[in-house]
Amino acid sequence: YFYLISDLCEENSLDKILNEKLVLCEFIVKFIMYRIFQAVNYLHKQNIIHGDIKITNIGFMYKEKYKNRNDIKIPIKDLIDEVCDDKDLQEELLSTSNYEDLSFKARKYIHNLSKYEIKLLDCWTQEIFIKNLVDYDNSDIFLNINYYSPELFDGCITKERDEWACGILMFKLLNGDYPFEG
Repeated sequence: YFYLISDLCEENSLDKILNEKLVLCEFIVKFIMYRIFQAVNYLHKQNIIHGDIKITNIGFMYKEKYKNRNDIKIPIKDLIDEVCDDKDLQEELLSTSNYEDLSFKARKYIHNLSKYEIKLLDCWTQEIFIKNLVDYDNSDIFLNINYYSPELFDGCITKERDEWACGILMFKLLNGDYPFEG
């Protein structure tokens, strides 16, 4: 038996957001990738390789400490749309490194965005599907090899696999397409 236990990400997942917006602005990509790199760094320090970093395995979750407050909950999709559609806000957020120097609008935006956690989901599930594909010739299983590092095709599973996938993910978020055809 194979049991997968994961957080319930009630908010939009990253792939659902990208279905409507083909690319994200640099500030949102910076925000997302920073959190993903933190998660990957933590896993690697624990000698764990995620092995399946891709857009469909990135979820957003409203932080527990804000759920019971009277704060207005702005959906993550609306927050992403707000900054991606406002060039002045993007410029201010990217150019100002001191929080105190930001305008009220930018500080409010950062406050609302910080209420969300970015979750890295489905650690190692792809390996089970790959093994199943090879061992039982289940050729109907679809694999998204766009994120696979070159050494993976030689059977080498390393921490660099996650770093490669993060680079592919960042490229996809900024450009709307993969750097290589899979």
